Amino acid sequence: MRNRLIAVFCFVCITVFFAVGMRGLTIKTIFSDLLPKDDPYVQVFSDHPNFGNPLTVTVMIKRTTGDIYNADTLRKVWEFTRAIDLVPGINHDSLISIATEKARYAEATPNGVDMRPLMEDTVPSSQAALDDFRRRVEQSPNVRTFYVSGDETATIITAAFLENLLDYDVVFSSVQDLAAKYRDDNHEVYVVGQPILTGWVYKLQEQTYMIFGITLLALVVALALYMRNIAGTLTPIICSSVAAVWGFGLVGWISAPIEPLLMIVPLLLVARSFSHCVQFSERYYEIYAHLKDKRKSAEVAMGVMMAPSILGVITEVLSQI
Repeated sequence: MRNRLIAVFCFVCITVFFAVGMRGLTIKTIFSDLLPKDDPYVQVFSDHPNFGNPLTVTVMIKRTTGDIYNADTLRKVWEFTRAIDLVPGINHDSLISIATEKARYAEATPNGVDMRPLMEDTVPSSQAALDDFRRRVEQSPNVRTFYVSGDETATIITAAFLENLLDYDVVFSSVQDLAAKYRDDNHEVYVVGQPILTGWVYKLQEQTYMIFGITLLALVVALALYMRNIAGTLTPIICSSVAAVWGFGLVGWISAPIEPLLMIVPLLLVARSFSHCVQFSERYYEIYAHLKDKRKSAEVAMGVMMAPSILGVITEVLSQI
C-alpha cells in the first residue's frame, strides 16, 4: 500500500506479458494428453501402437428391408469403403470391411488352404455372384462374427486415424457427409468412434462459447444488482479478466493446447476469482462504513482477507493436482 504506483506498474507489465502470450493460444484436442501416462495399460498401448487404435471410426450400413446380400447394399459398402479411405489422416492399413482385401475366406484346394478376399475387384451383381459371396462370408468366421450382424441386415466398416495427422473437424465433416450421401429409404448409416465424439465438441464449440458468454453476463448482472455501485461492480470484473489473461497467457507461452472439453475449468476458475473479489469488496465497504478512510479501509480489508484468500487459492491448486 505504501508503494502503490510501483505495484500497479509491475501488475500492468505482468498482465501485458501474459496478454502477448495469448497469441500462441490454441484450442485443440490431443488424444494422448488425455490418457494417464502412469497407467500400465496406457504404457502398453504406447509401447505397442500397432495393436489397436482408440482413434477408430466405425460405420454401420444397415439394410432396412431384407439382408445385405444384394447388389445395391454391397455397392454402397464398396463405395463407402473407398471414399472413407480418402479422408485425410486415415491409417490406410487399418481400413477393414467386407469390401477390402483384408476380409478373406479360406478354401481347401488340392495344394492346401487358399486364402482369398471375400470381394474381388468388382461388386457382385448377378444372383449367382451374390450367392457365392454369401457362401464366402459363411466360410470366414471372423468376418461373419465381427463385420456382419447376426440377422445379416447390417455390416460395419472400421477405419483408424493417425493422431499426428488427425484433424477432428475434417474427419467429422467428411464422414458425416459420406453418411448422408449413402443414406436412403432402404439404408441407414450410423457412425460412432472417438474422433466423431470429439468432432461433435468442435461442431458445437460456438454454442459452448455462447453459453459461457450468457453465464458471464448473468454473473455481471447479479453482481451489479448486489453491489449497486460502480467500483464494487467493476473491481471483480477487472480482477477476473486479468486472472483469465494470466491463465490463458501462460498456456500460450508454454505452447500447450487447451482441450475443448476442459474449457469449463477456466470458466469455473474465473467464477471463483469473481467470488473472491466480491468478498474482498464487500469486506472493504463494511470496514469503510466504520473508518471513513479509503486507504486505511483497504489496508485493514487486505490484512483481514489475505490469509483466508491465499489459503483458499492454495487449496484449489492442490485439489487440481
